[in-house]
Amino acid sequence: MKKTGRIEMMQKKIKVMAIGAHSDECHFGCGGALRLLVEADCECMMLHVACHNHVRTPEELEVFDADIDHSAELLGCRHLIIGGRESSLYEGDRHDRSLIMEQLEAFQPDLVFLMWPRDSHPEHRRVAQTTYDAILNSFWDNKLHSIREIYAYEAGPSQSMLYFHPDLYIDISSVFGKLEEALTVCIAGEKGAELAQSKADCVRFRGGCAGLRYAEGFKVVKFPEGTGLDASDLLLRHLLANQFRWAGASPWPYGNTYFQN
Repeated sequence: MKKTGRIEMMQKKIKVMAIGAHSDECHFGCGGALRLLVEADCECMMLHVACHNHVRTPEELEVFDADIDHSAELLGCRHLIIGGRESSLYEGDRHDRSLIMEQLEAFQPDLVFLMWPRDSHPEHRRVAQTTYDAILNSFWDNKLHSIREIYAYEAGPSQSMLYFHPDLYIDISSVFGKLEEALTVCIAGEKGAELAQSKADCVRFRGGCAGLRYAEGFKVVKFPEGTGLDASDLLLRHLLANQFRWAGASPWPYGNTYFQN
């Protein structure tokens, strides 16, 4: 795995990939953080891997996909759906893993956001594990060199949030209006409005935990590698310095260094 320092990375355009199951997953789990990263001049991509057609006609599916693309554009992100669209559960098999590997290797992200494997939704769990496996296999094949940090995001109140204890918070108060708009158009009709309201409830709760108005919570899956000051700080914290908050009362330690508030 290539060990790249933060200073070296800041000399190029940072790439961020969010990987989720269904069409609203990345928007809901980390849409606010993605919008802030776009405003910090990062290139952000949403990858959804389990968007089945759920008995939609080809015409309905075309409208459905256009709505997802529009919502991603509102956040300033690229968007891609991969895999079969048949009405069946996500298997997370070798083929599914290879599809994710292909996108990881093509995009070469510096930061990755993915689903939390203790989610109560069976497809969320499979997508989380398949994503982990795809990252591992691409590194093992020496085709993925750029990932510096990996973060897990939470889904809705009846899914991940019951089992999710954040390591850090991102203050999304300044972009919540844009995120709310994106979620409203992500799924047409009343479902979009319900999705936006559910997200509002979630980020208001997390914001209360962090002493903020609206916040998204994340767990650290992979810290930067290496030693020394250049490799010892999170790129995410550097990019979103004004919005970054550690969860808990003390800085998070790792390696031979400690983060300072």
